[in-house]
Amino acid sequence: MNRLICRLSKPNTTYFSLFEIPVKYTLDIKKLEFKYKEFQKEIHPDKFQNSSNNEKEKSEYITRHINEAYYVLKNDKKRAEYILNIKGEKELKTDISLEHIFELNEKLENNEITEEYITGKIKEIKLDLASSLDHDDFTNAKKYFSLLSYYENIEKKLI
Repeated sequence: MNRLICRLSKPNTTYFSLFEIPVKYTLDIKKLEFKYKEFQKEIHPDKFQNSSNNEKEKSEYITRHINEAYYVLKNDKKRAEYILNIKGEKELKTDISLEHIFELNEKLENNEITEEYITGKIKEIKLDLASSLDHDDFTNAKKYFSLLSYYENIEKKLI
């Protein structure tokens, strides 16, 4: 538990460094899950029921941070947003062509867009987002992040 406290107390600790994985959008989910389970075996609060209050608090503190980091890293969109933030890209919204939006909305109203089409577009955008983030192309990454948000909202309307 002390090594995790030390890691968390470092000023530049990221969720990636906490799990000892590179800062990349494309990551090995199995490795992330394995590391998460290892952490839980070591520091889960249930293991510290008979410990001092200080030890219990440390365990709860670490568990809270590990759970948050795991949740963010496991989620494609949240991981993308997190990478952009730690790379200093705070303004994530970029302009999506109004023409593009109007065209899609019209097709939606006329039932010309299928759920499969939107699902395919989301997969395509995620691939472009991954490539941009993995190559530190933050300008395009922000564009794809905005497009992803837009298409995910459309997907919600269709369901």
